[in-house]
Amino acid sequence: MLAKNSEFTRGTDAAAGVGHAGGANGKRSLNQILLPVDFTERSLTAARRAADLARRFEAEVLLVHVGAPARPGSDSPLTPEEGKIERAVSEVLETVPFRRYSLRGDPAQRILDHARRENIRLIVMPTRGRKRFLGLLHDSLTARIIQDAPCPVWTWVGDAAGPLDIQRVLCALALGPSSGRVLRWAARLAERFEASLSIVHCDSGFGAAPGIWHYEELHAARRTWARQDIASLQSAVGTRADVWLEAGPPEQAIAAVARGLGADLVVIGKGHARWRPAKLCFRAYDIVCEAPCPVAVC
Repeated sequence: MLAKNSEFTRGTDAAAGVGHAGGANGKRSLNQILLPVDFTERSLTAARRAADLARRFEAEVLLVHVGAPARPGSDSPLTPEEGKIERAVSEVLETVPFRRYSLRGDPAQRILDHARRENIRLIVMPTRGRKRFLGLLHDSLTARIIQDAPCPVWTWVGDAAGPLDIQRVLCALALGPSSGRVLRWAARLAERFEASLSIVHCDSGFGAAPGIWHYEELHAARRTWARQDIASLQSAVGTRADVWLEAGPPEQAIAAVARGLGADLVVIGKGHARWRPAKLCFRAYDIVCEAPCPVAVC
C-alpha cells in the first residue's frame, strides 16, 4: 500500500502521443547495447537481460570484459569456473548479434571509454547494491558507471530472473533542467513495451506540519507548483501519465510508490544526485539500491 500522504493526480492513456518511438527510428533508437561482464554468476543473468533487450530493440550487444593479464603458465586470464560462465554467456548471446571485446586496465574507465567510442545507447549491468556509508560508495563499479556514463544505464540489485516483461514504468522526476529528457526517454520506452507510465516527484517540503497554518499553506503551494511543472512537461513531451507527489527521502519515497504500483521499471535522471529545494544529497545509486525493480538511469 502506498503511503497515506501520497497525492494522486489521475490521467489517461499513459505515454500517448509520444513521437519518435515507433517505426524504424524507434527500432534503431537503442541499436547498440554495452554489456560489461566479470564472468561471475551475475554475468549470465545480465547476458539474458541484454539479449532480451536486444531482441526487443533489434540491437547489437557489445560484450566487454576488463580483466587481468593471463596467469603464468596459462593462455587465459580466466579461472576454470569463469571460463565455464564465459561459454554459457556466449551461448545466450548467440541468439542476437553480438561482438566481444577483452580489455585491460581500470574497469570503469575502460568501460566508459568504450561506450563513448562506440556511441553506445544503453549499458546493461547489475549491481550488488552496496549502499553508501558516510558518503562513500565502497568503490562500486556500477555506481561509477552510472555517474559518468554517456548514455542510460539499466541496472538492478539481485537476480533479474524470468523473461523481460515491462508492463508498468515509473518515471521519477526531480523537476530540474534534465527532467524533460528523462520523461521523454521513459515515455518512449513505455510506448515500445506497450506499458503504462506513471510519474513520481518527491520533495521534503510536501510534508505536513499540523497546527502551523502558514507551513501548511506553503506545502500546498509547493504541491501546486509541482503539479504545474509536471503538467508543462507532459504537454511538451505528449504524455498524460498518472502523477504521484511524495514527501520524504527520494530513495524511500520512490521505492514505496514503485511497490504500490507494482512497477516493473523505474526511470530516473542523474539530476537526482542533488534534490532541490531540500538540498539533500542523494545519489541515483541510492535509489537503485532501494528500488524493488530494475532502474534505468538516464
